[in-house]
Amino acid sequence: SYANVKAAGAVHNPSLYNIEIQIDANCELTADDPGTGPGQVNILRAVTVLVTVLDDSTGLPIEDASVYLVDTADYTTPVLSGRTDIDGKISAAMNYDATILAEGSARQMDLAGIDYEQKDISTLITAAGASVVVRLSRT
Repeated sequence: SYANVKAAGAVHNPSLYNIEIQIDANCELTADDPGTGPGQVNILRAVTVLVTVLDDSTGLPIEDASVYLVDTADYTTPVLSGRTDIDGKISAAMNYDATILAEGSARQMDLAGIDYEQKDISTLITAAGASVVVRLSRT
């Protein structure tokens, strides 16, 4: 495992098997001729998408808020979906091919406690990933 590596050149796969090369967000890999040979070469760059949900009036994290983001290219491909943890955070790793715009919302409804208004989210996901802070207002 290497960090902050930059490499360029031809990637040749003479086997009949596929090769998967995973690189992190701090590395750069460009291939002059990716996928030559009978086997396929897939270059994957994992990035993290992080959403933090906070109470707008107190600044405290909101646990169990529902968050979802979809790729706006088709509005059906999910980028992130689930509930925030005790720190008001939810994250997902995804393969980065190109910068995308993701949209969705965050909300929290608690029948026995405090309810918050739903808020729309919009963010660009780049080679560095994305980090968004959403502040929800109490209803």
